[in-house]
Amino acid sequence: MRSPLARAKQQMNTIPIVADLKPCVDLSPGHPFDWSIYLDAFGTQPAIGDDLFVHHKFAEQTLFELLFRPNLKVFVQREGESNRLATVLRACADEVEVYFDGDRENSEFVRAEHLLEEPLASILMKDGPDSKLVKFTRNDVADFLKPVKDFIHVGGFFEVQAEYDPLLVLLVQVMSNKSGLLVYGDGSKAYACVHIYDERCHAVGWAEKGLQTNLRYQKLVPHSPLEVQKRAIPERFFEHHPVPRHAYREGQIVEVVVPDRTPKFCPGFISKILNGHYFLVNVCMEDIKKDFEMPMHVGHPFLLSANWARNNGLPLTLPEDFKVDFNYPAFQKELELDEPIDEESLVLPKRRPPEPMRRMEVINFGKLIAEPVVIIRAVRHLVWVTLENARPGEGTEIFGVSSYNLYPCNFAQNNGIRIVAPPVFKALPELEEGQIRFHKDLIFTSRIHSPFAPSNMPYLQERYIKGDYYISTVFVNPKCYAGPYLDEKQVSLLNPCYGPGPLHRVIRLLFRDLFDCFHNIADFYKLFEWAETTELKTSYAKKERHRNKHLNESLSRVLHFPRCETTRHFSGWIRTVLRVLQACPHLIALEKLGDGCELGCKYVDKQKLMALTNLATPRPEPGQPREPLTRAQAMERKEVKRTSSKKALTKKESPPDVPTKKPRSLRSSDQMKNGVKEELLEEEPPLTTYVYKSDGSSSSSNDRVTPDEVVTTVKQAETQPSTSNDKPKPTTAVPTGLSFPPTNPATWNEDDLSGYFKARENSGFIVEFLTKHNMGGAAFMALTIDNIRGFGYVLGPALKIHDAVTHLVTAQKYFEPAN
Repeated sequence: MRSPLARAKQQMNTIPIVADLKPCVDLSPGHPFDWSIYLDAFGTQPAIGDDLFVHHKFAEQTLFELLFRPNLKVFVQREGESNRLATVLRACADEVEVYFDGDRENSEFVRAEHLLEEPLASILMKDGPDSKLVKFTRNDVADFLKPVKDFIHVGGFFEVQAEYDPLLVLLVQVMSNKSGLLVYGDGSKAYACVHIYDERCHAVGWAEKGLQTNLRYQKLVPHSPLEVQKRAIPERFFEHHPVPRHAYREGQIVEVVVPDRTPKFCPGFISKILNGHYFLVNVCMEDIKKDFEMPMHVGHPFLLSANWARNNGLPLTLPEDFKVDFNYPAFQKELELDEPIDEESLVLPKRRPPEPMRRMEVINFGKLIAEPVVIIRAVRHLVWVTLENARPGEGTEIFGVSSYNLYPCNFAQNNGIRIVAPPVFKALPELEEGQIRFHKDLIFTSRIHSPFAPSNMPYLQERYIKGDYYISTVFVNPKCYAGPYLDEKQVSLLNPCYGPGPLHRVIRLLFRDLFDCFHNIADFYKLFEWAETTELKTSYAKKERHRNKHLNESLSRVLHFPRCETTRHFSGWIRTVLRVLQACPHLIALEKLGDGCELGCKYVDKQKLMALTNLATPRPEPGQPREPLTRAQAMERKEVKRTSSKKALTKKESPPDVPTKKPRSLRSSDQMKNGVKEELLEEEPPLTTYVYKSDGSSSSSNDRVTPDEVVTTVKQAETQPSTSNDKPKPTTAVPTGLSFPPTNPATWNEDDLSGYFKARENSGFIVEFLTKHNMGGAAFMALTIDNIRGFGYVLGPALKIHDAVTHLVTAQKYFEPAN
């Protein structure tokens, strides 16, 4: 026999609650932009990665770390010991870890004063100076702990290769130094920006050494050679990753990334060899008039081998002459080109790419301003970002993971660079210590009561009452831009609201429905595949089961996505997820929008959710294959067939039963993640809606409103055929003040339905109800008493609306054709 306490389930109320939203940050005059506050509002982390910000790390490291790099040789001179040759493992502060005689297991830490300077150490070398020997003098010891950026003084001279003409070498002067980001010019006028770590930067005199051929030299500064040599930047700060040599030939096929407003992958070929390091690539665009050439080298992040885009699941922009069928053998034969380059000849980063949903800054070198961005995707060494201030569907850019335009958060603010403040969105305010959001302690109780002595307050676990893990109603705004991955028609069929309820449960239910909106569910895995290996906490919604999963086992995996920790972070967290989907950040929010969002996003004008008429799957053309049904569509068809069979058996003239389905719920069980058993939140209460009044009371309804029922019923009602003849008018009694409708009410729009009730007595609140929710005839007749209560109407008004619905449903049967 079950214990009475086992029956103490959480019985919740079902009236929506509206959240009290406030601006996430204060950007009024006197309150500058602060990344820490903005990241806290999003609940996300700044961007990290081994290959990210390599140039910035170079400028921030100390001179000691720059000189004593791994695998370099040093001489150690200790008191009472002979000088010994050692190999550097790593440098830390003013000490360096070394090992002797090739014994890496027994390493030691040596202080800076025990290391011999280069001239003395060279004397001790038997075979002369070693190229891998650390070069420093005793004058450098005092500056060991200074960062590299402090050694680049304003007014210093260096040489730089032009960006679009690498054969042109310019002698320039530093006019501004912002942590290694140099603004250079001729001393009186600034020309451009470049980072000291860039492979195009060289010490004075580099061009004369002849390390590269076919160079042209141009002196932009009016200073004498003696003064230039005196104020030149030391050579030790250059040539840390020189451009490697290539062995390419003219006519070899390549693929190129075009960093346009919409990044593209285009085929191309090497059109000219500039020297042993650089060459020109002709990019074949979709319009032959837009073809152009780009100077590149083997380490350029936008230079790829043939079929690189296809092998990584990315679309290739086809040339003008190959609109139907494109393949590289035909491309090679048509243009009489050479064979493609070998991918192994490219020098590209091969470490783990950065994680999406993280934020950083992008510096515009032309305007010298910074813009906050969010990473939306990373493939190999390429990173896609979206500008925070961009309109939906725009602002997507692509960079190499080691691009000199990418910088960590707070870089612009710390170096006096103007940053474009990101948009301010509305979110739940931060709770003070001891404060309980939504006053849950006045509505719920955490004490389990006996079923024989029920409590006046519904039960809710204490962690949801005191913790910030309970969220208000989450709205779906289907008129906002859904992005390239989501089907707008399927998005319009989503529940109009989710919750209130436990945070993680609402998110799981939301994602379960959102998965059915993807044009291709495999797109989700491509966008969130990093969530399976991230160190951040993740959640999951369900495990997709496909009949043909043996053809693609990757589609039967658990769907992971980053976790939202608290209710406070939900607004920013869902905006970041929508940015990854390249959708409007207002598509899913804590506030209900009207006809459009404040961003003016691009959307297709669709009919309202409660007046669906053309959302059925269109019949394919003759000879065209049918599209496979989703799980939700298959279940809806089963419900329609089941109801139709009931009507055929009973042949009653009463309104057909409205098919209902239980709300989706999360199984409280343990799941496996990466081979480790992960315990989920068990005994999570069902989704709850309520309204808290100022006097401390709460109004509620005992029935749960399931918007899925409304949508299913509308689709069923819309598919019923109807005519305006055949059957006589009914002789049964009708509700007071209502007459028999002149035409089939299932075909009425919002105006027809409202006009019918406006002409009747005591129907003002029904007209107000229809105007507020924009219902047509079919949608109104699909309502049940539970749906009406869910809209906030109880007792007498709810019964009157239900009587009106019953009247129209009964009348509609007499407009159907006779069997």
